[in-house]
Amino acid sequence: MMNSPGDHHEIYLDNRIQGVMLIALVVMEATLTLGGIGVLYNRYTTIIDANLYRIHADTNGPTLLELMLTSLGEVLLVILVVNIAALVVADRIWVFFVRRVLKDFREQLQRMSRLDFRIRQNSEGRHRILDSVLEWTITENERHKLLRDEMEALSKAFEQDGPTPKNILHTIGRLRRQIPGNLPSADEAAP
Repeated sequence: MMNSPGDHHEIYLDNRIQGVMLIALVVMEATLTLGGIGVLYNRYTTIIDANLYRIHADTNGPTLLELMLTSLGEVLLVILVVNIAALVVADRIWVFFVRRVLKDFREQLQRMSRLDFRIRQNSEGRHRILDSVLEWTITENERHKLLRDEMEALSKAFEQDGPTPKNILHTIGRLRRQIPGNLPSADEAAP
């Protein structure tokens, strides 16, 4: 199925949390492997010792191979269950982490949509996406202050000198410089 041009899918990476989860996975797998080997060693030793000095095999009971395969199956089943549980836990941790970052991101976007560029810096659990938004918010806050100051200057100029065409053009040029994507024209750039 093809994505429509409006769809935007991005793979979300976070080296910090993914690194911790990877290290935990490697440690867990090493522990499971060593533990499984230890359990199998003990069980196989017990099985072999129980059958080593037997002269006549019991035809009604399980064979040596069946006992060993049963032990192996039990160990593999435990490893499988632990791995599935680890996947579920890792998924829950990842979802919690992403939702927390997106919640903070949405809150900042909502404040910005109301032209609230005040800086609310929370250093707990910061993420580089939120740091980028914070940097942009600081820039927008400064631009917003400059626009407000220019508007106040325009109001004062109108009160003092009246709305002369030169005052209006000069102030509009300064205001336009603060709006992203708007470059001043040659008339507006003149002092």
